[in-house]
Amino acid sequence: MCPQVDAEVGAPRVNYRETITRRAEFDYLHKKQSGGQGQYGRVVGYMEPLPEGSSEKFEYANEIVGNAIPPNYLPSCKKGFEEAVNSGKPLLFVGTAPLYWLRIWLAWSAGKC
Repeated sequence: MCPQVDAEVGAPRVNYRETITRRAEFDYLHKKQSGGQGQYGRVVGYMEPLPEGSSEKFEYANEIVGNAIPPNYLPSCKKGFEEAVNSGKPLLFVGTAPLYWLRIWLAWSAGKC
């Protein structure tokens, strides 16, 4: 006689992870019109895979020279990229899994507040 076991059955849940295989450039312009002249922010840079066997999940590098955008806004750029990497949704990818082993270089930016 077999013992009774409570089990939850259904489709298996797989913890997918994604990464990129080659360098990809980006140029993103965010506009906000709230009356008057409005505001905008633009970031230009590239993403590339981290070296094989890297212990880091995500690296962020800021190569912006000068004050193209106010320096106090740069932490927000990093936070936005981190959120995008963890959710896997708003970047260049079709999938929705978190991204791993990715380096993002912020090369140029502009803004008007």
